[in-house]
Amino acid sequence: MLFYASGCTELERKVIIEEELDEEVESESIVEDTNEVEQVPRVEEPEPIKESTSEVIEEETPKGNLVITPATVNAGDIITIKGTASGDRGFLRELTFYPAEKKLRIGETKACRKSSYCFEAFNQEYKLSENLKPGQYYAKIYDRDLNDYVYGYFIVI
Repeated sequence: MLFYASGCTELERKVIIEEELDEEVESESIVEDTNEVEQVPRVEEPEPIKESTSEVIEEETPKGNLVITPATVNAGDIITIKGTASGDRGFLRELTFYPAEKKLRIGETKACRKSSYCFEAFNQEYKLSENLKPGQYYAKIYDRDLNDYVYGYFIVI
C-alpha cells in the first residue's frame, strides 16, 4: 500500500516506494517450516585410493645379485663381476655371457675355483672378446637358494 504524504518531494516519494517494495519482497521470500524430514538412503563411501610412492620396499626373501663394472666397455676390455648369493646354498660356479637379443653363449668362466659351488661372495675379472659387436650383453649365474638365475648387464660400444 502506497502512502503519499502531502508536502513530500518527488525524491522522497521514490524512496518510500522502494522501501515498500523491499518489504513486499521480503515477506514473499519467507518459507514456512513443516518439520518433515525426508528419508534419504545411506550411501557408503568407497575406500580412498592409496597413492603410489617411489619408496623402495624391502622384500622378505633375499635376492642374490651380480654386478658388472664398468657398465659400458669396448670389445676386448676387462670387466669385473661381483656376485653375492642369496643364501647358504650359494651359486653354481659357471658364469656365462650372452648378447641381450640372442641366446647364443659368447663366453664362460668359473666364478670359484675350489668347488662346483660358490658359497661366498666372489669378485672375478673377465677379458671380453675382441670380436664383440656393439650392443647390450649380460652375464648370468645360477643361485641355488632362489632356484633361478641372477643377471648382470653391460654395454659394448
